[in-house]
Amino acid sequence: MDLKKLAFCVLLSASLAGFGCGGDDSSGPGADLGAACSSNSDCESGVCEPAGGFCTTVGDPAVGCTASTCPDGFTCVLWGSSGDPSCDTCPAEAPRPLCLRQAGECDGGFGAGASHTYVMSMLNIGQADPAGDPNIVPGFNLDGRNSNEDDQYGCFHPDFTSPPPDNETGVDNQLGPILSSVGMSLDIEGTIQENIADGSLLILLTVEGVDDFTNDACVNVKLELGTMQDTGSETPMLDGSGMIAGGQTINVDSRSVGLVETQGEIVNGRLRAGPVDVSLSLPIEGAALTLNIRQALLRFDISEGGLSDGLLGGALDVEETVSAIVAIAPDDIPESLARSILEGQADLNPTYDAEIMGLACEAVSIGLIYDAVPATRGDEVTVTM
Repeated sequence: MDLKKLAFCVLLSASLAGFGCGGDDSSGPGADLGAACSSNSDCESGVCEPAGGFCTTVGDPAVGCTASTCPDGFTCVLWGSSGDPSCDTCPAEAPRPLCLRQAGECDGGFGAGASHTYVMSMLNIGQADPAGDPNIVPGFNLDGRNSNEDDQYGCFHPDFTSPPPDNETGVDNQLGPILSSVGMSLDIEGTIQENIADGSLLILLTVEGVDDFTNDACVNVKLELGTMQDTGSETPMLDGSGMIAGGQTINVDSRSVGLVETQGEIVNGRLRAGPVDVSLSLPIEGAALTLNIRQALLRFDISEGGLSDGLLGGALDVEETVSAIVAIAPDDIPESLARSILEGQADLNPTYDAEIMGLACEAVSIGLIYDAVPATRGDEVTVTM
């Protein structure tokens, strides 16, 4: 097993999860997007940005909900406790399920606007700039908290702040910085770019129902795996800098159709979409790496000429991810090592553990960055291994 290939595929699987809440200042409804809400009523009216998308009193995520108690446009998200929003026996100190604002006002449909397809030309781990502030890391506030090293609900992992244009506080991205340190001896970014260039890693992103690239209350977002099979070329065309060139036709791996689809909205030229759960299986050297991404978020600047400042973030369940990694390379990655790393970095979904008589985080956060160039969505084909 090529450990480099395994490493970037794990990152890719996490990245295909992305979708999120966010936005910049605008006029009219939602004028304060990007500013923190001061109350639940503000959050529910959509006039400001809930912390991490969560509709809850700022600084206090211990708010219970059920599917029927969340207002229209919100989803009850199970972060912590027993995983049951009706639980009456959970420890009082454990976080309760929260109402998460769904991006977009699609009301079941996304209109007859134009459809635009892009292919990712750059994908990398979200990490701090080596020459900059180590507390600035791309990602999302996934749990509605701004945790420090003393916060048990973040399992004592300090949160970050995201770089411009979002500048979000309380950012959860524990796996990214750890994997970036691995990149010092394992060129993960270079491996990703090599696989994009040779066509073995093509991610298509289609935005449907676009009426206006500046402000649009309802669009539909799809992520699919692309392939050069049956296009007449084994590899994609590259530009003068060695990056994938825009404007070419890329076929779709039929196994990924419908895999990731969610509604979104465009505010001041920046699209936000989700949240959405994804069960993703990627073929790797004759095997399948299956990862389940929880409450994934996505954000990017959009124009007809491409996507920029893209951000993907979400949560990986520790147990599921350990099993997936060990299954794909049982002779190369010991289960104890994978579990030790993931459990050590877990910072989401704190759940009461009777054995330790305290909270243990069951999911680890990750954030990735990307850009994309225009492409034509080709035929859906069955990829031969």
